[in-house]
Amino acid sequence: MAAPPNAFSSELQKWIYNRSVGSIFFITIGPKASAINALIALMNKVETVPAEKRAAELDLRGQNCTGVVVEEADDHLKILTCAHLMQHVFKSSEPLSLKDACSLFSVRVLCDHYEQSFRGQSRIRARVYAPASMIGIDCEKDLLLLHVYRPDIKNLGRRCTNSHQGLILSPTPPEAFDKCAMISWPPGLPRTAVEGSISHPSRTVRDLELVNTVGYTMNLTQVVIASEKGSSGAPLLDGNGRIIGLLHGGFGGQFTYFISHADIGCFLRRHHVVHGI
Repeated sequence: MAAPPNAFSSELQKWIYNRSVGSIFFITIGPKASAINALIALMNKVETVPAEKRAAELDLRGQNCTGVVVEEADDHLKILTCAHLMQHVFKSSEPLSLKDACSLFSVRVLCDHYEQSFRGQSRIRARVYAPASMIGIDCEKDLLLLHVYRPDIKNLGRRCTNSHQGLILSPTPPEAFDKCAMISWPPGLPRTAVEGSISHPSRTVRDLELVNTVGYTMNLTQVVIASEKGSSGAPLLDGNGRIIGLLHGGFGGQFTYFISHADIGCFLRRHHVVHGI
């Protein structure tokens, strides 16, 4: 007979993990080869990245973050993530339009089911990513919405037929001392699961006295929780497995900061992702 649950079993956290992990995607955003000159001109114009670091932003392999499915339909998924992988070419006074973002950058995504199948075999040596389209961006709030056609999402040589359920936004914002969980996908580290607690539900960027060359205006939920480079865009989840924040970043201290529940709700409504809001 199995041992009974105890205080160390973390049954609720495991339930949240099991129902949510299939909704987490690995995101790669990289410059298009045809857009290099335009990107250089924009970087020189907005000056959000020091001159000596700008060449690294032109690496065609791109940079990585985490994304979460917020809408699942028969023919497509919508994935929410952060926009700051492109912050070297925008700031609040000179935002990047959706049209320009699509012309300058390519986006590829990988689902958790593919990754688990890939790691369980040795025949196929290179991962096959699905192309994604950007359909919504808010540079000031660090939010990006992606659209992916279901037939493009593979599980090794076949179409992935597993569910990628859309996680919904909690009907209520978090409060201080609330427990929370996060599942992210830093490079090489899928299914990274951590738990934490809310320190403050809604700080302003000004409160934190951060260097803010981009001019971000979102409110940030301050959380005692661990994060890694590449975890940005991961959902912060409440005890019902609902979204209460989206990872913006950590700044070297004990806290990690998430785009607020209110800012996420406004963005999703604006782009007609309204279930659960």
